[in-house]
Amino acid sequence: MKVRFYDSVADEKLKFAVIAVWSLEGWLFVRHRMRDTWELPGGHREEGESIDACAKRELYEETGIRKEGLTRICVYSVEGRTRVNETGEECYGMLYMTCAAAAAKIPESEIAEVKCYQTFPLAWTYPNIQPQLLRRAVQSSLRYETGYGCDANSTRFILQQLPEWFGLPDALEEYVQDSMHMDSISCFLGNQMVGFLSLKQTSPQALEVYVMGLLPQLHHMGIGTVLMKMAEQLAIQRAFSYLHVKTLSPDAKDSSYLKTYAFYEKAGFCPLEVLPLWDAWNPCQLMVKYIGKPA
Repeated sequence: MKVRFYDSVADEKLKFAVIAVWSLEGWLFVRHRMRDTWELPGGHREEGESIDACAKRELYEETGIRKEGLTRICVYSVEGRTRVNETGEECYGMLYMTCAAAAAKIPESEIAEVKCYQTFPLAWTYPNIQPQLLRRAVQSSLRYETGYGCDANSTRFILQQLPEWFGLPDALEEYVQDSMHMDSISCFLGNQMVGFLSLKQTSPQALEVYVMGLLPQLHHMGIGTVLMKMAEQLAIQRAFSYLHVKTLSPDAKDSSYLKTYAFYEKAGFCPLEVLPLWDAWNPCQLMVKYIGKPA
């Protein structure tokens, strides 16, 4: 199975429309009455129908959402046999993205259920195709900004969606208030801030990754890596030599923080020492990354 992406193809080649629907509750997936698997809304283009009209119709028929002006992301193609392509020849479709508050009442159709997922569903109808389409839609729609201070309501909302990491209300609010007065890199999907990273200067040579958060429905899409790379670029531009971060030590064997530790290791941070900052059940691991001598 091969999935390819194109800027454009001849209109008559476009046979399918697929729509990635984003809401703050998660990604909208639909389940066909005859299946127990999940897929993005979409379907076949009808005779005499424009591809944009196809996308609009399929979105309504499968989710009940009426939406004008869906955003075209790109043309995609699939080569290989699927349940809708018995020959296996390369076939083409248009990938769209839109934002919606939630699904509406579903009209009579082949769709039995619409559900919001904050992570990818375990049972995909097209597991070799649609995860790639969703990632492409997300990556094509993101916007990153560097600036001073983060909007408190946005950072608070993001951190509240991450109770495995930010489960203490007082500590969460401290992060929110402090981030209003720090250099930050923010990630936006449409007009909604969906992720951020705030930096605290701790010495003339070092910046701390003070707090970082990303909505769970956007995990595992490379966004955290981009935020970290932008933080490193900012530090280099300002002639800092080190980035460092405090996280929970792997000795605590917390499943969520083990993922965090692995993320920092992959980003090039090295464990320096365990600090007695918190308590015996929460050993504080200091990690450091050398980014170069000041110019």
